[in-house]
Amino acid sequence: MLWKDVLHGFIDHPLDRCRTAEGRPTPYDGVWLQRGPAQVRAGLERFFGAFKAARGELDVLVLDYEAGYHWNRVRHFGAPWRTAVQADPRFPALAEELGFHDLGRIRWGNDEARQWDSVMRARVDRALEAAVFTPARKYFPHVAASNYGSYALKRQEATPNWAGLREYYETPGFGTHDSRQFYTWVPRTRPVRLDAGHTLKNAAFTGLLLDVNRLRAMKRSTRKPIHPWIAAFSWMETEDPGRKPAVSNTPYYDELVYHLALHGIETYIYWNVRVWEEGQNPVHFSKPSDDRRLDHLLAELNERLRGRRRAVLDPSPVDWQAPVIATGMRVDDRVVWRLTFRENVERIRVVVDGEPVEVRREADRAGVWLEHRGDQRLSVP
Repeated sequence: MLWKDVLHGFIDHPLDRCRTAEGRPTPYDGVWLQRGPAQVRAGLERFFGAFKAARGELDVLVLDYEAGYHWNRVRHFGAPWRTAVQADPRFPALAEELGFHDLGRIRWGNDEARQWDSVMRARVDRALEAAVFTPARKYFPHVAASNYGSYALKRQEATPNWAGLREYYETPGFGTHDSRQFYTWVPRTRPVRLDAGHTLKNAAFTGLLLDVNRLRAMKRSTRKPIHPWIAAFSWMETEDPGRKPAVSNTPYYDELVYHLALHGIETYIYWNVRVWEEGQNPVHFSKPSDDRRLDHLLAELNERLRGRRRAVLDPSPVDWQAPVIATGMRVDDRVVWRLTFRENVERIRVVVDGEPVEVRREADRAGVWLEHRGDQRLSVP
């Protein structure tokens, strides 16, 4: 099951609004989730019970619930809303968790905004867990579940997003799998300026590098498996004028699929949206050929990674100036690597057990496969 927009009232129930010191409700939405999640849970208890009674089966439940209390919400609602939240008798406990009392300090990209987002993400995830996953698991004990954007990223593992801002989400997540998009977003018109002082071109390799480093930070932050959302090969997201999916319509799309698999991904959530309204331009949506392309990639991975035992190798960060992204997986008694080259790199020299080996990118591809025995070691000088 994939749910896009069914949790009505979860985050904006009228009885969850801010309160005065006397306990009276105000006109302003609060950030304390109680009645909304309880209402959703009651409805889902009935739904899952009836679905089970009708002999329905459920193996995977995927949510695309993107509502929440992002720092933009603070800016959008303005000073009256901030005042109402801070006057609520429940705010002191929230302020202690945030580490600051003045919500007016929240600005784009600053420490207060990142901490606010982390705390609010955890609150929404805990409420989703109780309202959705608990009743689902009651009737379907073995169900796998995830929600788009619900994933853990420890503060010490904060990694840059497409705008160069380091994010972290210290949250328990939702369900059995952490989940986020791997759309390889980069700015449309300017380079990515990282807070470490590096500047990265807004090119396909950059988008892949940003997402591989975020994926590795997730692997270092949690033991949960991951449900990655990937887009179709030709998809060009148009709603946000500030960013674009970097690997779309490039050979680096295949590299993204490969690197995800080598990090232990076994299930992809595939965004292959088609035209659904009159007047939409088909060029901005996916094509049947995109589906066939992904099918071929997955068939290749199933064959190449066939084995009884698989283990992900070192998920350490990739240097921002590296000429290559190297991801390896131990498969039984061998090690399988995918080496993906930066746009201006055609070949590199690696070392396998002390012996230099020159590897070139495959024809019409952005990388190359490399395998060696499990008792050997590969390094990239």
